[in-house]
Amino acid sequence: MTTSRPRVRIDARRCDRCGRCLAACPRNAIRIGRTFIAVDPLACDGCMACVKVCQSGALSAVGPAGTGAASPTRRPSAQAPRSVAHHPSSTPRARSSAGRARASHEGWTALEALAMLGVTLAAFVGKEALLALQPVRSLPTGSLVLVRAVVLGAYYAVQLGAVRWLAARRGRTLADLLRSGDRSLKDRAATAGLAALVLIGSRAAAMAYGLVMRSAGLVPDSSALLTTFGSQAAGLVLAAVLVVFVGPLVEELVFRGVLLQGMASQFNASIAIVVQALIFAALHRSVWLFLPMAVLGGALGWLAHKRGGLRAPVAVHAAYNAITVAAAFALSG
Repeated sequence: MTTSRPRVRIDARRCDRCGRCLAACPRNAIRIGRTFIAVDPLACDGCMACVKVCQSGALSAVGPAGTGAASPTRRPSAQAPRSVAHHPSSTPRARSSAGRARASHEGWTALEALAMLGVTLAAFVGKEALLALQPVRSLPTGSLVLVRAVVLGAYYAVQLGAVRWLAARRGRTLADLLRSGDRSLKDRAATAGLAALVLIGSRAAAMAYGLVMRSAGLVPDSSALLTTFGSQAAGLVLAAVLVVFVGPLVEELVFRGVLLQGMASQFNASIAIVVQALIFAALHRSVWLFLPMAVLGGALGWLAHKRGGLRAPVAVHAAYNAITVAAAFALSG
């Protein structure tokens, strides 16, 4: 006699051993070990409670009530074996691949990406509106630099708060979002090599762009940092904190995190990389900076997608900005 109940399909590569399925299963049918995840078909009644709470995509339903095309299955006899999927972490290569899969699977949806974009645009408009107020623009230089730094810090704080809120809804922290998928020394070396390549390539592209503009008689505006922070030591400190440390962290969480992954859930990854790069460049509000920022945003998006984590993009972005800040203040002296 056959039944129409669904069964659980296991993708052990995605399992992060969070334990949600164990708590949700009313029949105690799930077992998770160091190298496997198993569902006992004798105990499982097909309620799919485990599938509903699984956030990593390791469990899915197949059969009449599931997402797959499995045919109705015969209820197992007393001697039926368990459905067992061995976790691929039993080998170093599989361990690193599984780690990258878990790190990149943040679960962002297109709707969450759209919401994050809305928050970012609203914060950007608010920042520009505040800095354009006549009372602000008429402040003495020292006070104006401080106000600009505070407004820029608030701009980043709003975005960071939105990311934290979205992450909390999914039971994650900012540390989870930044976690690297690299597990072996070889993987870390590969990521470091790609990060260095992205940094060198993006800086070279920016330098080439500047040379082309100058040869055409067009001089790109390179004084934006000095205009914002001034040329004194206090301005250098503020620029280092906001532009080198805070900015890259927040922008990578927003653009290469929520926006890239959310769009990639609905569209081709290449399209998502290009779109987020264009938005990233546009929000730097400079015609001169648009092209190099688009190149940087695209390269960072490719790196995040390729290696499945945000630590490397944050590091590259910070190094890129550090070079820019150092050059601007060095040339001003």
